[in-house]
Amino acid sequence: MNEERHIATEKGLESPVWESIEDTHSCYNASMEHIIRNLKDTDMLFVASHNIDTCNLAMQLLKELDL
Repeated sequence: MNEERHIATEKGLESPVWESIEDTHSCYNASMEHIIRNLKDTDMLFVASHNIDTCNLAMQLLKELDL
C-alpha cells in the first residue's frame, strides 16, 4: 500500500488504495453484497477473500436469498 501511495504522489495522482484495511474490507463487502443481491439465474460468482468475515457474509447472503 505504501508503494502504491508513493508512486501516485510522485505522479500527482490520487492514491489507488484505501486509507485503511477496514476501508478496504468495507468496500469489498459492499461490492460483493451488491453483486450477490443482483445475481441472475445464469450467473456464477467466486468470492475470493482471505477475510473470514467476508466469506461468512457471502454465505449468509446466499442463504438469505436462497441461492
